[in-house]
Amino acid sequence: GGMYIMDNCTFDLKPLNECYCFFQFIHENGSLIENITLKYLNVTINFKDNRADERVANLFNTNIDKCKLETEIDKNRTQLFHHLFHAPHGDMNSSFYMSSLPRRIANCNDSENDELSQINIYKGQNVTMDLMVLADLDLPIEAVVFFNREQKQFVNQTTIRISLPLVYNLKLDDKCNKVIIPWSYLKKHINFTIEFTNLQINTPIFSLAPNTIVPQNLFLYKLVNISIFPTCPPGFIINETDNRCECNPYLIKHKMACKLSNTKLTIPGLYWIGQMPHNSSDVYFSKSCHPGFCRKSNKSVDLSSNPDEQCMFGRRGILCSKCPKGMSAVYGSNECKPCFIHRVLLTVLAFLLLGPLMVITMCYFNLTIATRTLNGFLLYICLVNISVDVRRSQIAEESTIFSILSLDLGYGLCLYNGSDQFAAALFDLLFPLYLLLIVASAILLPKSKCLNSQRLHKAVGPRVIPVLATITWLSCSHTSVAVISSLHPTDLCNTVTETCRKVWIYDGELEYFGCWKHILVGAIALLMLIFILLPIALIAIFGDLLRRCINKKFYLNFLDAFHASYRHRYGFWVGVRLVTPIIIVLLKTLFTGLESQQVDLGVVTIFVLILSFQIVTKPFRGVQVERCLPQSLKRRMTKNLSQKIANNLDVSFLLNIILLFSFLVYENRQNAQVIIILSRVIAVGEFLMIVLYHFLEYTSLGAKLVEKLPFLVLRIKHVLKVKSIRNLSNGDNGGSTSASRFNTVYLELNREEESISYETETENDVRSEDSEEEMFNRANQLREPLTASPSLPLQ
Repeated sequence: GGMYIMDNCTFDLKPLNECYCFFQFIHENGSLIENITLKYLNVTINFKDNRADERVANLFNTNIDKCKLETEIDKNRTQLFHHLFHAPHGDMNSSFYMSSLPRRIANCNDSENDELSQINIYKGQNVTMDLMVLADLDLPIEAVVFFNREQKQFVNQTTIRISLPLVYNLKLDDKCNKVIIPWSYLKKHINFTIEFTNLQINTPIFSLAPNTIVPQNLFLYKLVNISIFPTCPPGFIINETDNRCECNPYLIKHKMACKLSNTKLTIPGLYWIGQMPHNSSDVYFSKSCHPGFCRKSNKSVDLSSNPDEQCMFGRRGILCSKCPKGMSAVYGSNECKPCFIHRVLLTVLAFLLLGPLMVITMCYFNLTIATRTLNGFLLYICLVNISVDVRRSQIAEESTIFSILSLDLGYGLCLYNGSDQFAAALFDLLFPLYLLLIVASAILLPKSKCLNSQRLHKAVGPRVIPVLATITWLSCSHTSVAVISSLHPTDLCNTVTETCRKVWIYDGELEYFGCWKHILVGAIALLMLIFILLPIALIAIFGDLLRRCINKKFYLNFLDAFHASYRHRYGFWVGVRLVTPIIIVLLKTLFTGLESQQVDLGVVTIFVLILSFQIVTKPFRGVQVERCLPQSLKRRMTKNLSQKIANNLDVSFLLNIILLFSFLVYENRQNAQVIIILSRVIAVGEFLMIVLYHFLEYTSLGAKLVEKLPFLVLRIKHVLKVKSIRNLSNGDNGGSTSASRFNTVYLELNREEESISYETETENDVRSEDSEEEMFNRANQLREPLTASPSLPLQ
């Protein structure tokens, strides 16, 4: 059994208000109820022993949401229906409880839109729609849908629709349906209208009255106007044979793919494709986009709607080299950031103070390559900075520390509002010169007549040349990256003419040496390459051979500081290590077609060779341990042991580099995160130990701390022994044995203090004699010109 409601509006699909609902709310006296709050309505309709819902539904009615109800309800008709007939709240599939005739065809995402819809497609593209058939109360129902073509004709200023043969038919479920009409049904018509007709419910509807004629089929229409573009989407061309759009063969030739259904182009990682801002018809692509601008994985791009989804950090434009409006390109980062004038001024002030502070810190702690302790760490951070994979995995604070130690700011510095990659490249080239200028000023200041030269030379002079050598080493690594970036071209190819032209990889709008901006950047880069990088590389590798030709005092002192970490005949090794990061940058730049794993494998191979050479030759000299160790431990420190410490310290950093890049080769990106973090933690831990060593060995405060350390250890031993004697005396009831032990400990303590004091005085006397001898040697050096000896005394 069930409930079948039919009235004059059952087969009338128009929303008429003159049709009353089949139920009304009245008082017991027969008068109408004017207002009802659904929350307090205690009237329900129950189906008892009813099994109609096992096959169809309990109730059939097509006029609940539009029928006329005499009573005002505070809720909508759907909530009223759920309340009266106990339908589950929130269940849109309520056709199990009520069935109805179809009222309209709607889009799934816009069920209220009954207007004529417009769909635009390209030649060869299928028509795709998300449709559902809605009954009374907007309940989705099953239906059979027939698709007919319809043609418009104008007769006497009147539009006449002529139905053409059937195109397609489909059964729709009682939910959202994805309807696809193939292009093969539509290709003969350029502009036409598809008419959805004859939405026929599977079971016919019969009349309750025997003499009433009821139509067996009802027709419901929804008109969709489909227009076909005369041209193809970007990246596609028209196939004249099939009269449809297909992927440009020039793109397929260069490993790109097209999908006409969504007009998207699939391009490999580090590719860029797009249109020129002043010529929107032609499509250009490049197979070498900057890895900090374009995404590294394969991506799908829709050039018609969102061409910038192939870029990172919100970038846009040709080769993703531009920033959005209101944002600026920053130095030290690939991100685009807003520029605020007060932040720019504070950052510039901090930048001006950073250089002198860095030089002073290096001088105070003697953090130079001449001490044999920092060589491995400086090489490590240099490789971390030129490796994009490792830099992206760094925590912000660690990235800043690593970047500053490799002469980079470590954070985005906005130069001015609206700055671009041209301004950032200029700043990148000139920043190392700024630090070298500071060191040069520190060398020339003691010679000034206006200053106390002796006092200034005593504080800064002995270490300023090694600091200059260290900053020169770092500047070469930093400047080489800047020079290679400034001179790095890429091809921008036109898919229509199949021709390519050279542009600068950092700004695709700048022709390679074809506009004044890139001519300026390229000229500065070439000058730095010819007059800075090449001479320093030659001096680092062949400096010992040039001693016979160049006997200038400054050159010889600089060369001694540059080669101070290595034994005689191995001075060239600093040049090899200096050139290694440059070779890796060239490898990443010139062979852009290689996968990142292949580049990392090359890095591993290079450093395995370096490690093998160092294990066999042991090129490092010994570390200095005059102050950082007590006299008792210093006696055990032989020359071979100090050389072992220096070589093993550098080997530890080389092993760290090899293991880090080996895991980047064989592990995927997510699993390598743990290895990268562990590698950085080990490197930072070793660096902190090195700083502690430099503090104890090369600073006066650290020397005083080392002198007091034996007395401090002795006092701790005394306290522990006295405490143990007191514990024994408590068990001995204060006998004579505890008193004698206390006297013995006291006498031992005095003897140890006297021996430590004697050793300290003897050590100070030796140091004073050494200092007098060093002063004598320096006086002789000032009187006589420097010879070509490779073993000059170095402070």
